[in-house]
This record gives sequence, structure tokens and C-alpha cells, in this order.
Amino acid sequence: MNQKGFTALIAGLVILVLAWSCLFVISERERAVQLRFGQLVNPNLKPGLHFKFPFVDNVRI
Repeated sequence: MNQKGFTALIAGLVILVLAWSCLFVISERERAVQLRFGQLVNPNLKPGLHFKFPFVDNVRI
């Protein structure tokens, strides 16, 4: 594997990890709140697939 291929592989893995930490799912039996730096942003998240900013937002289910 050459240098460009290795760099592309590492960049792809970093993007995959960031995308994985941005998405979360709330089931129909759960309730959740979204916090940004400890401050309440969304007090009642509905069930389904949601997006959050990694390392900034925290979701408590």
C-alpha cells in the first residue's frame, strides 16, 4: 500500500468515527434530554434517529 492509500484509509476511519459519534437513536420506550456544555438544549427528544455535535452535546436517556 502506498502513502496516498494509507492516508486515505486513515482519513476514512477518522470520518467514520466522527459520523458514528454524531448519530444516536431513541427507542419508543425511552425519554431523553439533550445537553450542550451542561446546559439544557432540548428537554424532550422524540423517538427516532437524531444528530448531535460530537464532544459538544451530551444526550441522557
